[in-house]
Amino acid sequence: MNYSLLSKHVAGLAMLGVLAACGGGGGAGGGTASTATFSGTAAVGAPLPGGKVVVTDATGATVGNATTGADGSYTLSFDLAKFSAPFVITVTGAVGDASIQLVSVQPTSGSATVNITPITHAIAALLSSTGNPADLVANIATDKGNLTAANINAKEQGFRDALAANMTAAGLTASDNLLSGAFNAKFDKLLDNVRIEVTTSGEIHMSSSAGAAVDDLGNSWTTPAAAKTVVLAKGTVPSATNAANLPAPATSIGIDSLEATRLALNACFAGTVATRNGSGSAACANVASSSYLNDGRDRTQEFSGWINDAGNDSMQFQKPEILRQLSTIPNHERLIVRLSAKRSDGLNREIITVAENNPAGTTGWTLVGNQRLYATFVNAVASKRINVNFHSVDRYETGLNLYVNDNAAIDSVVVTGPGLPASGMTLKRLAGCEYLGIADGTGTAPYCTAYYHLRSIKFDGIAFTPSAASAYLFTTLTEAEISAIKPLDLYKFVITQTPASGGGTLTYWNRLRSRPLTIEEIARVKFVDFTPSSIAMVTNATMYTGGAAPTLSWTVPDNAPRPYLASFFHENGKDSIGVPTGSNSVTIPCSGNTDCTTGGSYKTGLNTGGAVQYVFQTIARNQFDTQIFTNLSK
Repeated sequence: MNYSLLSKHVAGLAMLGVLAACGGGGGAGGGTASTATFSGTAAVGAPLPGGKVVVTDATGATVGNATTGADGSYTLSFDLAKFSAPFVITVTGAVGDASIQLVSVQPTSGSATVNITPITHAIAALLSSTGNPADLVANIATDKGNLTAANINAKEQGFRDALAANMTAAGLTASDNLLSGAFNAKFDKLLDNVRIEVTTSGEIHMSSSAGAAVDDLGNSWTTPAAAKTVVLAKGTVPSATNAANLPAPATSIGIDSLEATRLALNACFAGTVATRNGSGSAACANVASSSYLNDGRDRTQEFSGWINDAGNDSMQFQKPEILRQLSTIPNHERLIVRLSAKRSDGLNREIITVAENNPAGTTGWTLVGNQRLYATFVNAVASKRINVNFHSVDRYETGLNLYVNDNAAIDSVVVTGPGLPASGMTLKRLAGCEYLGIADGTGTAPYCTAYYHLRSIKFDGIAFTPSAASAYLFTTLTEAEISAIKPLDLYKFVITQTPASGGGTLTYWNRLRSRPLTIEEIARVKFVDFTPSSIAMVTNATMYTGGAAPTLSWTVPDNAPRPYLASFFHENGKDSIGVPTGSNSVTIPCSGNTDCTTGGSYKTGLNTGGAVQYVFQTIARNQFDTQIFTNLSK
């Protein structure tokens, strides 16, 4: 599991919901005889605010678009005489740093309730000839024959059968339609407790919070129990046979359980820094236990940076995301949650931590942290690398980000798990890096990188062969071997501490939220496009070699994930800056390494030759924490 620091911007979710019926034409009321209305809520367990909803008809014509409100709700009316069924409904937006795109379908004309959730997205995958729900719009001419009421209902019934226990636990009945039922708190709780992901190749991954309920956050050499995951090949409809691996929680848990915590956080940040440290200090303190510990940070260390940052004035917290249930003991449940907030300047703030119901000495849900001394996690990474001066090595890459936050108490870390060598990958400290880097054959980490490449294919389809100096960062798994890695697979982090910190080892277990994408799947991912001015900064004739901090800019294709972080890798380190929501450029200042001068500028004459690392990068992520890298290198 990804236990990120606030500064890591890892990887949040978006909630896409439903369309509540209203409007004329024999519908739920209002409008004229020729008018139909789709309306409802976009949700994934939390609302998707500011999401763009687009409806497309059977001819490929755009019926209309709408923007979701703060609660994820929207309404869209259209002239029935001008458009033909079936319809494809798409919503795009973000929750925290996570970019979201979900699809739903409506087979007939007239006013209707049309849910747009991860469940409807999976239904759409079963109706798409490519397996990718996003392709339904482009392929509507050939795929519309799949969008019949009978076909759609059969697919929806399969999900109802597989999720029957979770529907009952959430208060839903066997007759509640997961695509066209009115969205309410019961549907919301269902989405809080199930996780459904669709790859671009049409593979569907399903799990429930109870099926992943393993309390594995301690320091232990004992391998924790495996989490239950359902993996469905392209075109495979779920059924009651999958229900055993999708158990329901023993008690009804949803994000509403943490509403008091969210409101306390909003109260804490409603005023200024002075208010937070004065009259608002009680609200700030009450959200976390006095014994709070999360990735080595106590309550003060975790939240003081937020509290004393004037940029966080009036910061608003969204509904939290339940990533996984740890303990199912009634009235003492423990959850791994992501808390996301948006600042007035458009930057997002988020933290992954642990919430517990009635911890010792406290009543109600309280943040207690993961009780770990160090921050570690593993993420899937999909990247597109463009070498401006040698396009013959432009390539797609898939791999794993093995993250351990830099800490003077750590000497080294060995990570083992699916996709990694049997002996594991060794991570070591390197000056100027905010996290440990992968060690080469000499036992040192020459670069600020923890990205282990599982497969790399050039744009021409030929396997990429790395240089001898960087070969230790690469392996070559087959597409089938990558597909065999499952969500919630375990990775073992054995941490060797320095003698000065007492020595000894700690063993942490982390779970992969999403499996790495295959190269075929990555080729269908949309990446940002860098502007000519950015490309010039890594072109031999015009390469950036220091001075004023560089400005990196890009454009975002339709439905591409939006960057939340931009970085510059150079001779003596890495510098990064958060990207405000909707921004297409940032200036990356130098900070904390020997290439820096005063005021965030870089020393002139930066070394850009030979094997020196020199990369500009943007990072986006989807709601399942797959990190999407786009790299410009020399």
